[in-house]
Amino acid sequence: MRDTKGRAREGFKRRPTIHLLSLTDGNELWKRDLETEVEMTPSRWNAKDDEDAAYTLDNYRPPLFLEGRVYFFYDGVTSLDARTGKERIREQFRVNEEGSH
Repeated sequence: MRDTKGRAREGFKRRPTIHLLSLTDGNELWKRDLETEVEMTPSRWNAKDDEDAAYTLDNYRPPLFLEGRVYFFYDGVTSLDARTGKERIREQFRVNEEGSH
């Protein structure tokens, strides 16, 4: 995510970019920008009005690797081929936003 600092508030959204790196040499295998923005969580709520808070993706489940696919749980479920980054499945539904699950 880029530009993930701002005044602590609800409704802070950014568009994620996913990078898959090789654990053996650290090289980037592929990169993919998601089409939709996802709501982020401030790392702290008690920041003073003039202080910026860092935002995180702590309100979402971490990515899951299973049978050659990687699954992301932002704005629904996205399944990508772990080797190429090509989309395999996309099911959009609201998750963790505005109190709905």
